[in-house]
Amino acid sequence: MAQYTIALDKFYVLTTRSVHEDTDYVTLTVQVNQQTPLNQTIFVGDVNDGMHPVNLQLGPVDVGPNDTLALNYVVLNKGHANGDRQAIENGLASAATQAVVAQFPSLKDYQSFIQRVISALINLIDADCDGPCAAQQFKFSGAEVEHLTSTTGTFYQRIFDEIESPVGCGDSGRYVVRWHIAQVGGAPKGFASTPAFFQSGGNHQGNFEVIVPRAEGGLAHFYRENSEPDLPWYGPNLFGTNDHYEAVSFIQTSFRGRLSFEGLARTGTRLDYYWRDGGPPFTWHGPWTFFNGATGTPAFFQSGGNNQGNFEVIVPRAEGGLAHFWRDNSKSDLPWTGPLPFGTNDHYEAVSFIQTSFRGRLSFEGLARTGTRLDYYWRDGGPPFTWHGPFHHF
Repeated sequence: MAQYTIALDKFYVLTTRSVHEDTDYVTLTVQVNQQTPLNQTIFVGDVNDGMHPVNLQLGPVDVGPNDTLALNYVVLNKGHANGDRQAIENGLASAATQAVVAQFPSLKDYQSFIQRVISALINLIDADCDGPCAAQQFKFSGAEVEHLTSTTGTFYQRIFDEIESPVGCGDSGRYVVRWHIAQVGGAPKGFASTPAFFQSGGNHQGNFEVIVPRAEGGLAHFYRENSEPDLPWYGPNLFGTNDHYEAVSFIQTSFRGRLSFEGLARTGTRLDYYWRDGGPPFTWHGPWTFFNGATGTPAFFQSGGNNQGNFEVIVPRAEGGLAHFWRDNSKSDLPWTGPLPFGTNDHYEAVSFIQTSFRGRLSFEGLARTGTRLDYYWRDGGPPFTWHGPFHHF
């Protein structure tokens, strides 16, 4: 049995439901099994585009592995003729509480129910642009909640809603809501090894991305939304198998213009390949195992080998030395070539390699560590693609 709090932190208005401003109320409801639901409802006020703090929090609630945690939230625009604020809050809370008890097979059914109940309780008039701007429902088993919060103690989610406005109003309301579940006390297990950190092209600022092995197994993805003024971090988004990975290397690629995330995770001597879609719903794919015999931390990068850009992998070999693999992204079957051994027979523990434009040769250059020694290697950018080194400059 563990304790959790559930909170709705903030929402972002991308497009208001009304022509100019929305006048918003927010409600959050939580129920464990068939217990009496908990609810908080507040009046936020007049809002326009941008970020608006809410800070609703419920709990702590006790949730065991075999329990069910249900929750929902609604952001309601009710500005026409204003009305009795307390009556509106009471009506919204009543609708949300009825909905969390009932649970619905689809989000559309849930949103329709909320609209009907609120209309009946507080005389909502759709023609005047009143109505829900965001409405979501969730149901988790206790085991799922434990899993989601096991890495950092907190599970964050950011949900986009677009709910059609009546004729005569503005565009359809477009809101993004951020909420979270947090462990009370407890001991998150944390992370297992060095993460991958890179900047993606997720928006005009470029998000920061983190992929890291979890101590309990599998992988976790976090990102920082650099277009938002408070620079919030989101995650962990869990993916992969439950293998205990010891090293990762990930990048964002331009392969086929999809700006996907692609990379490697090593467990034991096995090297697994994963990739993630570059657009919604941002699904992770894999693992595919293409090498048994690796050790240490691999390097993964995209070269300018053809108009698609090849994927390049350089990894220490368990038996000693280094191995190079590459994937020909210009071919329909995307074949991998390798391992192509190079270097000395030293047992390397970590590598870092890039493709450079030094003297226009598009060579590969990088470092490999064995013990406390750093070795420098480079490879010709054209046939016969000879490797040179090691050079001991460090």
